[in-house]
Amino acid sequence: MKNTLLCVAVCLSLGFAGCDKDETEVVKDEVEVVKSARIHWSVNPSADYLSLADVRVSYTDAQGKRQEEIVIKAWEKTIESDTVPFYAEITVYATKKKNLSFDKEEYELREPKVFYVIDYLENGSVKNSSSFQEEKTLNVSKEHIGNWFSWEEESSTLKRQVTAKGEIVNMLGKPAPLSAQQ
Repeated sequence: MKNTLLCVAVCLSLGFAGCDKDETEVVKDEVEVVKSARIHWSVNPSADYLSLADVRVSYTDAQGKRQEEIVIKAWEKTIESDTVPFYAEITVYATKKKNLSFDKEEYELREPKVFYVIDYLENGSVKNSSSFQEEKTLNVSKEHIGNWFSWEEESSTLKRQVTAKGEIVNMLGKPAPLSAQQ
């Protein structure tokens, strides 16, 4: 009799445990998509250009703060952000050096144009990418270099944004703050 009661108790407990398992929903782990973006800026004026002009860049870092650096050779910077949309801006300033003497017969002038690569990522993998790389070099003779270098200061600004959908947008004006865009 004791054995029968023991068997019934074991069967009942197994049956309840089995019922309990059947009623419980199996929750699958959902993979969270982590969106991020990065931009790689590069500015590469020729050595002749740098001998005639002071070049500096002003750019936004990952926290949106302005940073400034002097360009003395090829310059590169990669900015990464886990906030999307990601807004990035760079301005290149070129100022004619004082007391220039043109002693070379010809100057190879590659302007400090901004090249960039923007990557939109999901969970660390690139989902969308955009880039601009175009180089223009001009050879200017000693006779014409003074006319070519008649400006005192020149600057160009480039603004880019990667949206939450991974689209790359050319920003023409100052955008709304990131908090207002999300």
